Amino acid sequence: RREAGESREAADAGAEPASGLRPVFAMLADQAFTHNPPLHKLTRRMLSRQLLRQSLHRLQPLASEVIASLLAGIRGRSEVDFGADFARPYVARFWGGAIGLSADECAEVCALMRDLDLLFALQRTPGDSAVVDRAAQRYVEIVTPRVRRALAAGDNQPIGQMAADLDAINVPGKPGSLGSYVAANLFAGFHPGGGVAS
Repeated sequence: RREAGESREAADAGAEPASGLRPVFAMLADQAFTHNPPLHKLTRRMLSRQLLRQSLHRLQPLASEVIASLLAGIRGRSEVDFGADFARPYVARFWGGAIGLSADECAEVCALMRDLDLLFALQRTPGDSAVVDRAAQRYVEIVTPRVRRALAAGDNQPIGQMAADLDAINVPGKPGSLGSYVAANLFAGFHPGGGVAS
């Protein structure tokens, strides 16, 4: 109840939250990992088809390009913060590049992931939770229209395949849009990948 944003009075009274899900939980609700059967199997398959080795192989040139660019940026420096200078930017630019985010959008997502670190804190203040919500909302605002544009352009094979998979799902509770689904599930790539590496 606390995480859903209820006041103590509403929680004590057993009232339902009036405002619905907080932004971070609205985002996480579209993750395949949070879906119950039979939806879970279908939305997990949407994601896993794109993460099979033969599918990821097509992203190898992007990975190499991002690594080369980041290494060029830190070459000659006497000190490097591996997390801030390499790991987090690498993850943001790799997954961002996979869905067509601009360099500026990748940089903003990288910064937002730092704010979303607070999601995994053992204890959070109301201020921390507000930071998490703002970051989650802004992150979804960046990714969702980019996915929509990629789908309209028809030049991103993984996005097209996921759109077809989503259209074929006829189960209650399925994600409301492909953009929100991609944002929710790429969060598991954007955030833990950079955070663990750093």
